[in-house]
Amino acid sequence: MLYLPIYTNGKKSKSSLLFLYFSKEGSEFSISKNKELLGSTNKNIIKQILYHSLHEFLSEWKENIDNQNNQERVFTRILVENRRVIKFHEKRNRDFAIDIVDEINTLSNKHYTLTEEALNKIVAYEGKLIKIKDYIVDAISIIPGFSNKKSIYPIEDYHLLLDHSQEKELEDEIEIRYPDVYIFLDDLENAAKKAKEAELSIISKNISPYLKKAKKPPAITLAIQNKADKIIWLMRRYKGRWPLSLKNFTPLQNILQGEHDIMSQVN
Repeated sequence: MLYLPIYTNGKKSKSSLLFLYFSKEGSEFSISKNKELLGSTNKNIIKQILYHSLHEFLSEWKENIDNQNNQERVFTRILVENRRVIKFHEKRNRDFAIDIVDEINTLSNKHYTLTEEALNKIVAYEGKLIKIKDYIVDAISIIPGFSNKKSIYPIEDYHLLLDHSQEKELEDEIEIRYPDVYIFLDDLENAAKKAKEAELSIISKNISPYLKKAKKPPAITLAIQNKADKIIWLMRRYKGRWPLSLKNFTPLQNILQGEHDIMSQVN
């Protein structure tokens, strides 16, 4: 008789008693006609052999079950994390696209709207976030001829000419966190370059006409003040990315007073 623990899902749940019966001839051990084979001494030896053999088998079985359970837990964690990342990616793309369209509506006094099919296409896009704005602007440029009587301009999925060759590029952490500010600083820097090329001083009045997202001079200063914390964070993270506006544009310099590590970029 042997006592055996029984495991369920890798945990001991109950125990069993195993009764072993042997023929008198001992044929189970390939030895027959030996009357002393199943005497007390040999029985104890056989018991120990069987016990340790079965115990080793059960231990290996339990270890395999534990490993399998661990692998399943790791797989589940990876699956949950992947789903979380996918949901974050989809929500980020969707929210960013809607914000861009809202801003365009405010500036143009028109009513553009993304259809559900267009949103689904944007949600599935795996390229850089800042590219979505370009695709929406390009789509809007071909929409006016399709407007309806209510002056609602739907942006359909087929208006969005997404460049899938750029998908799955590694994105910067900042482009995910502060895409609107990142784009604004890029726009500001490009406008400053154009003003300089036109031999104009880099002030709000002169760079305003060159901004992709049109703003009146007071609005530029106000936007910088409202985004000050994010701009400072971006400037520190992306040292040297916006040198011309950093060196010459006073509203930007005003919010960076005391930020010596950033201002040292222009020295």
